[in-house]
Amino acid sequence: MTAVAARRTGVSLADAARVAETAAAFLGLLLISQALLGKWLGDPADPTGDAGLRLIWPPLYAFALIGLAARPAAAGRTLRAAWPLLLPVAVAAASALWSIDPGVSLRRAVAFAMTTVFGLHLAARFSPADLVRLLGAVFAVLLAASAAAALAAPGFGVMQEVHPGAWSGLWFEKNALGGAAARGGALFLALALFDARRRTVWVALTALAVAVLVLSQSKTAAAAFLAGAGVIAVFAARRLGPSSLTTVLGLGAAAAVTAAFIAFAAPEIGLAAAGRDATLTGRTELWAGVLEAVAARPWSGYGYGVFWIDAEGPAALIREAARWQVTGAHNGWLETALGLGVIGVAAAAACVLWAAGVGLAAARRGLTVAPFAVWLTLLLVFNVAESTLLERHTLSWTAFVALAAGLAAALRADRGARP
Repeated sequence: MTAVAARRTGVSLADAARVAETAAAFLGLLLISQALLGKWLGDPADPTGDAGLRLIWPPLYAFALIGLAARPAAAGRTLRAAWPLLLPVAVAAASALWSIDPGVSLRRAVAFAMTTVFGLHLAARFSPADLVRLLGAVFAVLLAASAAAALAAPGFGVMQEVHPGAWSGLWFEKNALGGAAARGGALFLALALFDARRRTVWVALTALAVAVLVLSQSKTAAAAFLAGAGVIAVFAARRLGPSSLTTVLGLGAAAAVTAAFIAFAAPEIGLAAAGRDATLTGRTELWAGVLEAVAARPWSGYGYGVFWIDAEGPAALIREAARWQVTGAHNGWLETALGLGVIGVAAAAACVLWAAGVGLAAARRGLTVAPFAVWLTLLLVFNVAESTLLERHTLSWTAFVALAAGLAAALRADRGARP
């Protein structure tokens, strides 16, 4: 848009640049969700490994770096407030020194670093409230498009051979769609809580997310959504007053005690209710093999992102014992231990604990923390049965970095304004 045209329309070049940057960030989040592109270009056994798919990421890296360089003051404030998020990045990069495949570890560590940089750019560019709305818009598009794909083209959007009838939408399989529905639905609930002007829209989108979640038939995603909804219930009760908060916390404690009792006294009841067998769909056998592999290299691990690509190493033994073609540990902490050892697990735990501390401190100062609390809760719940904790090119890690860094920067600014 030229300067003359901008003056005629009443839109400044700065406004046009902000709109363009927001649109680019929106597109970047859609890409990093792995929706559609992985289904077209990727391999179901390694959705992110296709060489053509890897060519998509450099422009996103450049966008994030240019965005940070364009606002050095905001970038500096964000980095000073959120430097603990760089600890896992440093360990992942260092793991190339001891990796069983140094070249791949280094390349994937760079991808993980740039995924983190993209999240930091979002935190520096958008306010926490605007960032949550942007994420809400991304999930609205992803879930609406997935529902349309399943209804209009069942051969594309509904699984046919494995788990026939379960919706997969824009992803390879049902758990990926279920994960998006759980994250989006919990985020919509958080937005409905603090974005009163658009509450009707967010409630309607929550209903869409729940419908997609049910049709995906993903048990883990359903548990994660319920956990996120429980967090929102606590924040909603807190607004209503101490008595409501006490009631909600009491019900939550009762539910937790009941679940713990069932898990220890009669686990078969809980497993049957969740539609699982005693091995958690083969996960317990897999985890036993993973723990043996971790014990062989406990401190350093095998290098970031390379354990499962070694066709003749410990991964082959685990696949043979588990009797299926495993491509991940199906637990974020065990996956981190495989790649980065105790050092990496400590760095990841430090990140999570630091983020939780930021959330608590921000809540005490009256800042809006419900969306971040929901996202942190879902990150922890999902990584009980999935390996997305320190994963490159994922919306889970990108949004965690962006929300945590944005809240940390807002908390730092609030402390400076209100001693």
